[in-house]
Amino acid sequence: MADDRALFLLKDGSKAWEVKDFLVQQPECKEVTFENQNFPGAAATKPKTEQNSQSEKSSKTKHREL
Repeated sequence: MADDRALFLLKDGSKAWEVKDFLVQQPECKEVTFENQNFPGAAATKPKTEQNSQSEKSSKTKHREL
């Protein structure tokens, strides 16, 4: 197991979705795998197409501010 991973065992499985929701909001979380599904965390890198559209939006905003 890598040093940047953690495993959690919950005695009350009904809290699992709440724990997942909490973890993905943490600034250092890249991904949460839960019930064989991957959920991107706050530190997840965005796909290139999404990054490009974000940079285009910010550059348009900068031009409007000038």
